[in-house]
Amino acid sequence: MGIFTLTEAHLKSFLDPVSATPPDWLPFLGAIDPEVKWTIGSEVKDKKSNTGVYNLASWMAEVAPAAAKLDQQGLKMKISSMDIVPGNKAIVEAYAEATQKIGRPYNNRLELVYRSSDKNFQKF
Repeated sequence: MGIFTLTEAHLKSFLDPVSATPPDWLPFLGAIDPEVKWTIGSEVKDKKSNTGVYNLASWMAEVAPAAAKLDQQGLKMKISSMDIVPGNKAIVEAYAEATQKIGRPYNNRLELVYRSSDKNFQKF
C-alpha cells in the first residue's frame, strides 16, 4: 500500500454529497476516524448548545439527533474555500444551512481543520 496524499478530489469525494438535494452525509461520516477529536464551539461540554469535544460515536449519539428538528430537505453544508497544507492537512471553510420544522432558518459557519493519515480524518 502506497503513502496516502491528501488531494482536493479526495476531499470533494465526501464534501460534495453534503451539498446535494437531499444531502448525503454517509460519505462524510465514513471519512471520519472513529476516535476523531471533534470540537464544537468550546471544549466545555454544554448539552443545550452541543458544545464540547466528541468522538464519532458520541457525536452521533449526542449531537446528530438535533437533525430531527430540521425539515425534510435536511442540513446542507456548502464549501466556501478549501486549502490543502503539506503534511496531509486541510482547512475548509463552509456554511451549513437548513430550515427548521417550525420554519426558522438554521445557518452556521464552520471551519473544519482536517488532519489525515490513511484517508480517515482524525481531528476537527
